[in-house]
Amino acid sequence: MSIAFDRFLKEYSATGHEKLDGYTLSNLDGLTAVEREQAISLLKSEAPQFVGAYEPLARLSPAAALEVLLLIEHDQPRSEFRAAYALYYWLWKLTGQEDYEKKFVESRRSVPNSSLPAYFAYAAQMAESRHIEMMLEGAVLSETDETAVGSAARTLLNKHGFSRENPATKAEYLALWRTLTEGAPAQKIAILNRLTSGS
Repeated sequence: MSIAFDRFLKEYSATGHEKLDGYTLSNLDGLTAVEREQAISLLKSEAPQFVGAYEPLARLSPAAALEVLLLIEHDQPRSEFRAAYALYYWLWKLTGQEDYEKKFVESRRSVPNSSLPAYFAYAAQMAESRHIEMMLEGAVLSETDETAVGSAARTLLNKHGFSRENPATKAEYLALWRTLTEGAPAQKIAILNRLTSGS
């Protein structure tokens, strides 16, 4: 058994907070061909209940991930699947189909405020899409929850090259973020228009 597979099995068998940390994706690179097949089988068995299995499964076998995700979408009502957005993100990523992108946007309505940072983190990876950008703009303009507005503003600004972590853009990022989260509607619209036009 390889060291990578031993580490994978420990993460597969983890419970509680350790399980919520998910998988170390770099371990997947060190698996032998036989271990990859075993890992795929194990991930397929837990994917319906554990969102954290989607990415490692998709990396090891996009076909297996798509098979599992399509089964989940068909068999599990959205109301019972709290992280439907993650399901639609991975279906979109694996198929490129716009329908899943639209379902991802629609799933925003069922995301609790406490999960918005995770939702917008997925949205950030889809931010080249105009559907996603429009959803983020709508959140900045109409959401009343501070977490939702802040997360949407951060995702939009990062998409357009403004980052809090980059010393070259930090000051402008903070000024823009403050206006998008606390400014009057006209001020927010002016910044959104500026971002969209690229100026």
